[in-house]
Amino acid sequence: GNASIAQMTQAFQAELAIRQGRSSEAHRWVQRCAPESLAPALRFYLPHLTWTKVLLTQKTDSARGKAADMLDKMADFFASTHNFPVLMAVKLQQALLWDMIGEQETAHDALQQAIALAEPGGQIRPFLDLGSPMAELLNRMVNEKFANGYTRQIMEAFGNNKAYAKPSS
Repeated sequence: GNASIAQMTQAFQAELAIRQGRSSEAHRWVQRCAPESLAPALRFYLPHLTWTKVLLTQKTDSARGKAADMLDKMADFFASTHNFPVLMAVKLQQALLWDMIGEQETAHDALQQAIALAEPGGQIRPFLDLGSPMAELLNRMVNEKFANGYTRQIMEAFGNNKAYAKPSS
């Protein structure tokens, strides 16, 4: 009977659906759900990030606009509360969003901010969790000489992860 836990469970189900390629199931969740107002994240999971992730997979101007608005709100809120792990995840999604709409310089800026937030704790999994779009964006950074050694470590993790490894020629 706990509404908050029930909503979080539904968000987890949408997260799993998007990771397993069942995007229509995740899209139905986004249509039924509006994220609650932002509050300090006391858990390691934030449904708002799943909500924006699903919106980014829809690849429509309307969905991207909703995602951009929520990501901007989250960036401001979690920067003000010094929740750097969540801020890093927000910056990663912002980088993907900017890349999708052709704003490469802004995408690189957001990605560099996320990398700077991730490096002290050695966080790599949040990058991997965003899949091949993130691998492609990081690869372009490396090829354009915007990358540091930590960026290369993240790229190596993508290469070592069978789900993202490029076939050998």
